Amino acid sequence: MAKSMNLIGEQYGKLTVIAEGKIHIQPSGQRKRTWLCKCDCGNEITVFHSALRSGITKSCGCLRHNTGSRFNLVGQRFGRLVVLEEVPTPAGERSRWRCACDCGNKVIVSTHDLHKKNNTQSCGCLQREIAAKTKTIHGLARDGAIHPIYSAHSGMIQRCENPNNSRYHRYGGRGITVCDEWHNPKIFYDWAINNGWSPGLTIERIDNNGNYEPSNCCWIIPAKQASNRHTNDNITWHGKTQNLTAWGKELHIPQSRLWARLYRNHLTIERAFTTPTRKQKKETHVIAS
Repeated sequence: MAKSMNLIGEQYGKLTVIAEGKIHIQPSGQRKRTWLCKCDCGNEITVFHSALRSGITKSCGCLRHNTGSRFNLVGQRFGRLVVLEEVPTPAGERSRWRCACDCGNKVIVSTHDLHKKNNTQSCGCLQREIAAKTKTIHGLARDGAIHPIYSAHSGMIQRCENPNNSRYHRYGGRGITVCDEWHNPKIFYDWAINNGWSPGLTIERIDNNGNYEPSNCCWIIPAKQASNRHTNDNITWHGKTQNLTAWGKELHIPQSRLWARLYRNHLTIERAFTTPTRKQKKETHVIAS
């Protein structure tokens, strides 16, 4: 896994990062970086990199205890929105917040939309301005519809440059950047048209640890992109390299079983790939009989 930015010494809410934690491997095979943090109250806590960078975790838990709610967002800014106050909600429902937009409007937004998925950045004026700007300046919108290339461009910028984006930890958090020229949507559009873009394709970096730039990008079908993501493990066995999903299909062993053998049971690749499953043993026994 590529190194993310060094957060040691940085402060997030009441937490100060004091050391790098262990890599947490999820059942899907995705690796998540963690940090050991010291809270202002004196407690220490291990926090996921993405939770720190997005602001989801701001204390060891004492902040939640003192405020009476999971997040105290009053006074915090999210894009064009500044949180004014919490709005009472029935028990069991997500917290909601009354926010003031820079344009002067007020809007009520849930914690989920503000903090976790970064769905809401304004009262709606930002989206209208982006659409209008795209149509009048870049020519990437027709009849009010955003061109797919512009959507790809916007997503690329968000993943690399917006710490509140849910996928930032896999891109900008790992040091992946967008080249200067591609910050101009029209230049990106021209490159896409001249380099294989067609409806349904997604942009992919050839070197998964490299940046978004003309020499390192191409357009591919989404299924192929999913198999190339760095969260999938590429395993070389008998001179052939592919991810666990592909190995599972070839060996007729579920990908989850291969993952468990390699990362939970710590078997060698040879044993993990050659040990038959119960179903395979049963089928072999029937044939032998």
